[in-house]
Amino acid sequence: MTRISPGAPGRWRIIPAFPAYEINRKGEVWRRTRSRTRRGGYLLRGQTLNGKRCFTLVAIDGKKAIRRAEALINQAFFAAPDDRYDSRDGDLKWCPRCKYRKPLSEFGGHRLSRRGVYCKECAREYGRLKWRREPAAERLLKTARFNAKKLGIPFDLSLADIVIPERCPVLGIEIKTDFLDKRASPSVDRIRPELGYVRGNVVIVSWRANSLKGDATIEELTKISRFYSSLTQEERDA
Repeated sequence: MTRISPGAPGRWRIIPAFPAYEINRKGEVWRRTRSRTRRGGYLLRGQTLNGKRCFTLVAIDGKKAIRRAEALINQAFFAAPDDRYDSRDGDLKWCPRCKYRKPLSEFGGHRLSRRGVYCKECAREYGRLKWRREPAAERLLKTARFNAKKLGIPFDLSLADIVIPERCPVLGIEIKTDFLDKRASPSVDRIRPELGYVRGNVVIVSWRANSLKGDATIEELTKISRFYSSLTQEERDA
């Protein structure tokens, strides 16, 4: 812990639940001492838990507690829960999903325009939850459309073209549409990769089968099969 002065007192505020500590709007926590002649104390180093900046603080009753920096900023600068839309601090913005005020850099869009209802972290989590709730066929169709646009290849599939079988036609394993098991999840494979995602050139297989095939052609797969089959036969003869 480094002993330095926190600077002008106006930039720091006491944390209501932990009166022995002060915090600024950057998320730095200052441990106050009992010195009456000068502003004494030191900065806490803190720690990172699950990607969040946290601090271990001691309450009035002597119990230790771990708190996130965002929560401490809320308590110190915006004590009233209904004060979420107060514009006293132009560098912070309220996220209605995680219930925290965060720097504008944590939100999408240009800093001055303040676009983005949710912070970046909540927006990503919301997108993942929304993605998981979509039917498997719609997810496959959107993924195929995205891949076609990314690779610059043709695409003319519709939802009616995405028919998911119960078992993988290549490996014979059960296809699971909950996408919890990646190897057994359904996947759209191009029979001839250069033709793109078009009707008659796609087949629904397991992710494992699609990853094994990759972007190889039928001729290349045949050569691979013959080569390794010959090696296996030589080992048996030996």
